[in-house]
This record gives sequence, C-alpha cells and structure tokens, in this order.
Amino acid sequence: MSKVAGGDLRGGMELARPYTIVPTAEFDAMIGQAELQVPMMTTRFGKSLGSELIRSDSVGESLVQVVQIHRFEKHATVWRFVFYRGGNGWVLNSFKYADDILIAF
Repeated sequence: MSKVAGGDLRGGMELARPYTIVPTAEFDAMIGQAELQVPMMTTRFGKSLGSELIRSDSVGESLVQVVQIHRFEKHATVWRFVFYRGGNGWVLNSFKYADDILIAF
C-alpha cells in the first residue's frame, strides 16, 4: 500500500503478484484497469496523503482479511486483502478496492 499511496500503483500491485492465485493475463488486466482510474481519483479526491491500516481480522487459522485505506485530501479508497493458508502456505486469495468508504466499517 505504501507504493500505491506513493504514486506507484503498478509497483505496489506487482509486489502482490507472486502471492496471488489470479492467472497472469487476468492480473495484468486488473493492473491496467486500476491505472486507468488513477487520474480520475486524483482529480476527484485530491493528492495522495498515504495509507493507513484499518484492521486485520482472522477467521479460524486459515483466513485473514486486511483492510487498509488509501488516504487522499478529500476522500479515501478502501482496500481489502484476503489471505488463505492452504497446503503450500499463505496465498493472496483476493483483493478489491473501492471508493465506498462505508465498507471500511
């Protein structure tokens, strides 16, 4: 998140690539879609002010959800990361981001 909040969206998302179960082409498409939204977010929300960990929740011993926000001058986007521990260790099972800040609660 620090890379994303620092203006390097691609770099931040690339750090997650080795831990995802998402096929390469799909992951590349997600990065491309996210990059298309950056100018709109900057225009609408203002400059980036950094990121903040909101919470980390566990369900049993095999699921963890981490919720962070990307802080802007006028708004925030909420990022959710879900990790699953399977037979080969932890993987980033899914992640999403949205500008609906109510989902942070």
